[in-house]
Amino acid sequence: MDKIKFMNKNDLIKYLAKRCSLTNQKSKEVVDNLLDIIINSLKRGEEINLVGFGKFWASYAKTSLKSMPQSIQKVLIPARFVPKFKCSKSLKRQFLL
Repeated sequence: MDKIKFMNKNDLIKYLAKRCSLTNQKSKEVVDNLLDIIINSLKRGEEINLVGFGKFWASYAKTSLKSMPQSIQKVLIPARFVPKFKCSKSLKRQFLL
């Protein structure tokens, strides 16, 4: 099996700059603004649906009592909104062997 490769934020910025003939600074602004838009939309309770890619949304998680693996203690996890992502069917199809 091949080693899994990954792309971090800086790699994405450089790739975008090269592909779109942008400076690294301009590419960084684009990536930062896109992520900022997604995060702020989720905080406002909005869904982001990118056709052909996937859907982002925030899901409500109730208060829960969890056990800490290192000890016997139970910890109360407060209610919160958790970001979620589901890829589109067309994106999944691109990875079928």
